[in-house]
Amino acid sequence: SIPRCQTSRSRKVLIFTTALTDKLTNIIQLDYLDTNDDTGERVRLSKGVNAYFIYRLSDCVALGSRSEYYHWATGANVPTPINGSELFNQTIGVNYKPHAN
Repeated sequence: SIPRCQTSRSRKVLIFTTALTDKLTNIIQLDYLDTNDDTGERVRLSKGVNAYFIYRLSDCVALGSRSEYYHWATGANVPTPINGSELFNQTIGVNYKPHAN
């Protein structure tokens, strides 16, 4: 028989949206993930923050920016090359909606 792995997970996400002007919106997203195995030992702990800025040019077109920081840490019992890794990411682009609704 295959042993069943019991884990406990805790995931929390907070999102804050602020209209800075009539055309500029800021969105902040905070992420937290904590996972323990069946012995109660932590096997993963990750935290992140995303910051979005959206500048509306019209009802159908907006400019967008997304910045991300993500930290990934695993427990000592999980061999992985990304243990303690950090990710920084920046994305910009144009958002297009074919209909203004």
